[in-house]
Amino acid sequence: MMKLMILSATPWGSVFIKENIPGIETKKLPGLAVHSGKLGGQWVALVEMNEEEDVPDFGGSLVDGIDPEYIVSLGEAYSCKKSLGIGDMVISSGGAFLETSKPNELGDARADQKLIDLGLKAVERFNNDDRLCKVVVGTVFLNPGTAKTGRKLNFLPQKDIYCIDHNGFPFTRWLVNNKTPFVMVRTIVPVPAKNRPVDVTQLKWDMAKRNFWFVKGILEGLKKIRTKETVGKVDLI
Repeated sequence: MMKLMILSATPWGSVFIKENIPGIETKKLPGLAVHSGKLGGQWVALVEMNEEEDVPDFGGSLVDGIDPEYIVSLGEAYSCKKSLGIGDMVISSGGAFLETSKPNELGDARADQKLIDLGLKAVERFNNDDRLCKVVVGTVFLNPGTAKTGRKLNFLPQKDIYCIDHNGFPFTRWLVNNKTPFVMVRTIVPVPAKNRPVDVTQLKWDMAKRNFWFVKGILEGLKKIRTKETVGKVDLI
């Protein structure tokens, strides 16, 4: 059976995903909650970060027994492009991050092209309603600091960065070392210091809804691919 891991940087960003997993099972861990069950008949493990707690270095015993075939990472980020507004979405072509052993050098976690394509198809389905959002494919910078700690970069990343994510860094090293095909999607949120008038409740609602349809679309796409591959093998026998 295909297994999908969903990494969510906020509990509210995956609220509709949880609501659509019947008989969901939950395990609490330091800074994390791991939910498991079937979404649309497909097995998923939903890992949520707790915004009020520090997340330990992700990996090891935290994910023992999950062994996913694919990973979808959900979260929020600040825009680095004037063309990207609040509520728009960035599907990662890759994730850039600071190499801890090489100060001021960037590592690169490349997203899976198949998952990117399936994500774009999923977006087409939900982006036809009244709340349209711009969707682009580009690099997400994963800041080693967090919005809570306020750590700042001491250099400007020498890459074409579309947005900066302050919450996804704990997952990054594990993503790189694990070598599981993955894709990230980030919703653009307002920078707190700029005090822009934003309906935060509506923004969270839209983000949670789009995250659900994004994940559901990828699951359905992977299922179709798996079915075609299975039929092809039967025909060859």
